[in-house]
Amino acid sequence: MLSINAFIVALLSINTFNTVWIQAFAIALIIYFILLVIVLNPFGERILRLQTGCKKIRSEDYKRFINPIFEEVYAKAKSMDKTIPNNVKLFMLDNNGANAFATGRRTICITKGMLNAPVDEIKAVLGHEFGHLAF
Repeated sequence: MLSINAFIVALLSINTFNTVWIQAFAIALIIYFILLVIVLNPFGERILRLQTGCKKIRSEDYKRFINPIFEEVYAKAKSMDKTIPNNVKLFMLDNNGANAFATGRRTICITKGMLNAPVDEIKAVLGHEFGHLAF
């Protein structure tokens, strides 16, 4: 994936900076790594949550329902794959469809509609999202 992204950025760099292929590839790698550092730190993670509309779960009813499910799946996922990061947090998107996604390295976001799904389905979806956070 890194090489594909770097290749795309390199192609853009050739036209933008009027450079030769090797210089463009070096510029692409530098830009790519700078973006990775930004996205994979806590500040970048906040930016990603803002961009996607994920917010802290405020409703106590929602927390009482989803947090035990989240913690159960998190513990099982960590026991199966040690590369899943510590301190993964659960956030919510105000959307009535049943969906979830992982963003950054420590954020899983579920939609409000996911709370209406059967518990086994919620566990399966969360397990899938933890898989995205594993290296």
